[in-house]
Amino acid sequence: MPVDYTYAVARLRAIEAELPDKAWFQRLAGSAYGQLIGSLRENYRGFERVDAVDEFERGLEAERASCLGLVSSLVGDDAVISFLRWGYDFDNALHLVKARRMGGKAYFTDFGLVERTLFEKALEDGDFDRFSGTVREYLMKVDGRAEKDEPAALQYFGENLKYRYLLDAAPDREAARYIRTRIDLANVVTLIRIERTNLRSVMLEEAFLEGGRIGRDHFISLMREPEDEFYSFLQFSDYRRLLTSGLAKETPLWKVEALARAFLLESLGESRMRFFDISPVLFHLELRGRDEHVIRTILTGKSNGMPEEFIMERVDQILPS
Repeated sequence: MPVDYTYAVARLRAIEAELPDKAWFQRLAGSAYGQLIGSLRENYRGFERVDAVDEFERGLEAERASCLGLVSSLVGDDAVISFLRWGYDFDNALHLVKARRMGGKAYFTDFGLVERTLFEKALEDGDFDRFSGTVREYLMKVDGRAEKDEPAALQYFGENLKYRYLLDAAPDREAARYIRTRIDLANVVTLIRIERTNLRSVMLEEAFLEGGRIGRDHFISLMREPEDEFYSFLQFSDYRRLLTSGLAKETPLWKVEALARAFLLESLGESRMRFFDISPVLFHLELRGRDEHVIRTILTGKSNGMPEEFIMERVDQILPS
């Protein structure tokens, strides 16, 4: 039976109407260091228990957890909720395997459906039997590769497997389209990063994700060509709007990532006025993610003593006019 998103969409649009606008973020970027947390508390309850700027990640995590909890309660469908939150469980599982096999610490989030404490206990004793269902299946597949794969190859395998599961779990056509777009944009950023850093390794081919609308093999073949060839290809693809938005050979990497994020949000915005599919829900989550990214950019810049104009340039690039 199709999910009725009508009530969820109405609630989320009401929330979006109250979210801070670009001018507010610009004022935040221009605020004195000691005023930042107070300003954030005006709009974000997650910062009520944050006392210092260097603890800002706690506030952002509280905001995201609250947002995901609200969206899950509004949607109410287990399959859709799994689609929205499994990715965080897969990330936690990958961190768990890497930490167990390679040593070191792992940080787990509370954003998925599996409690963080289960991952923490498994990190201590190596018992994966406490997990069940799809998350356990993912965990066992990644762990099975850990002994024979280099750390980078294991990361690539885990990322590809995550998106394979998410595509299979997509509750409707728009959800699948969203995941395929995310895959393509991730590959765009990866290709440009490889071109700019001049790295050469056989494992770089594994860095590209499968399942996008642009075939993975196409990105691999473009990796062997000059960077200009990639932009020529984009002119005739579904992503040509990236070029008119400013993507070019001279675009710095931080702007490339900002353009990719903006493209994804705009692609969801085109269909968010519908009430009968998941698009408005995905738009809301991406919108909140973008705002989280802006806050992190501002607070990181302030903490590192970056000039205000430097921070403002990034805010202006991330947020639409």
